[in-house]
Amino acid sequence: MPDLIAFGTAFVAFLAFYNTLSADFVYDDSRAILQNDDLLATAPLTNLFTNDFWGTPLSHSGSHKSYRPLCSITFKFNALWSGFHPYSFHLVNVLLHSLATYLFVAFAKTTFPGSRSSVFFSAMIFALHPIHSEAVAGIVGRADILAGIFFLLALLAFKKHQKSMAKNDKSKAKTSEKSVAKSDKYLALTIFFATCAMFSKEQGVTVLGVCFVMELSKFSQKYSQKCQNNNKIGSKKGQNNQMWTLFCLVVSTIGLLTLRGQLMGFNPPQFAKADNPASASDSLLARSLTLAFLPAFNGFLLLCPSQLSFDWSMDAIPLIKSWSDPRNVLSAVFYAGLLALAYRARKVPSVTLSLAVMVLSFLPATNLLFYVGFVVAERVLYIP
Repeated sequence: MPDLIAFGTAFVAFLAFYNTLSADFVYDDSRAILQNDDLLATAPLTNLFTNDFWGTPLSHSGSHKSYRPLCSITFKFNALWSGFHPYSFHLVNVLLHSLATYLFVAFAKTTFPGSRSSVFFSAMIFALHPIHSEAVAGIVGRADILAGIFFLLALLAFKKHQKSMAKNDKSKAKTSEKSVAKSDKYLALTIFFATCAMFSKEQGVTVLGVCFVMELSKFSQKYSQKCQNNNKIGSKKGQNNQMWTLFCLVVSTIGLLTLRGQLMGFNPPQFAKADNPASASDSLLARSLTLAFLPAFNGFLLLCPSQLSFDWSMDAIPLIKSWSDPRNVLSAVFYAGLLALAYRARKVPSVTLSLAVMVLSFLPATNLLFYVGFVVAERVLYIP
């Protein structure tokens, strides 16, 4: 029987962005597609694996180090299919958003089992959220959509892995090699999809962190149940399985981040001051308060996307230079809300999972780990 919610919301997602099919190339599309020689039919396919997203060699000092070969490959196929006509590029973007919505429904069903209304409304929000406008309508936003698709596929595979492992743990008989191989297959698929997500857009690798949180959450639930029953923490077999899963996730994350760093030559990209004024500020106070405010501003855009922009660079968001700036109140409210949700998450697995997805997938854009080349970029909110 066809999944009416999945197909229905995917169709709604397509209709919502149908009017973009007649649009042209805009803003960064020109540099990433029209001015990118790697997409020409005469250019070797291998160039997509040695150059960055914009067609600049990764070793070049002017490279932004945006390594997204899977997204670039789809651009190349678009160009080979219909030339550099924007219609086909926009069509693929809208179809990919529909596919992401379909997969979102599949994932929501694992998060809200038995609640069709929760699945439906969350899927409709994802399909129609205005914050997706830049990612879907702007062709370069395909990187975020592709990363989102592989992100969801990784989470679905990991859910299958957890389900398979739980079945093995409950089995009193000796676990068969076939059952172990099945659970390991899903774990390998998780890592594979995470790799594809990272090669679509950098933040895709954070899905392994989400999986890590999911496994820890599962362990804490078991621990709580066993403590209530005055029993030991599960079977030794179950503990070993969980430790193996966590070990694989950690090693895979380290391996992928090392690979990513090696491709960059372990040199961060250099950005102009106008791209991210806060990161270039000489004032530690202004830098700290502004960078603390930006995640709160992104959170506000998710809750109330009443004012959107394709470019928040330069002075679109003025620096916060003193404690008396009223925007600090929004920052305080935002982080207090996060703490309240984190407290709530102790007893509600769906909140734990939602927070993990939102926070970890946004972490690379926070300037906390490294400075990024933008102030606010709505397209990076596609996964959060």
